[in-house]
Amino acid sequence: MRVVILAFLMAGCTTTSSKYPNFSTAHAYLDQAEEASSGKALDAIKKAKDQLAGAEKACVTNTQLLDQAVKDLNEQTGRVEYWKEKQRKALKELWIYRGALIALGLFAFRGVIFGAIGFIARKFIGVPW
Repeated sequence: MRVVILAFLMAGCTTTSSKYPNFSTAHAYLDQAEEASSGKALDAIKKAKDQLAGAEKACVTNTQLLDQAVKDLNEQTGRVEYWKEKQRKALKELWIYRGALIALGLFAFRGVIFGAIGFIARKFIGVPW
């Protein structure tokens, strides 16, 4: 009988439901065991009921903490995605302005740059002028 009670006590906290765990079955079995028992068994059942109450409180607290942690995680994930998109947009604009500045520099110094490249190419090929 104690093994059955222990199994119910352990199974109560392993639920993956998003609602609070239901301990009514364990309470019912403990009540039935209390009615059928006497002597030392009553002390053990009283101790089991106290442990069950503590486990119930712990499970409710842990469920609330888990719900809050999931809520916080979802909020932070949304914030991360928002800032990631902002950074991508800013980087895109930065490269557009950099590209425009590089093109402007190449256009402004086209004679010097392409003249020097042309001069080097002519000398490499062997053209005397």
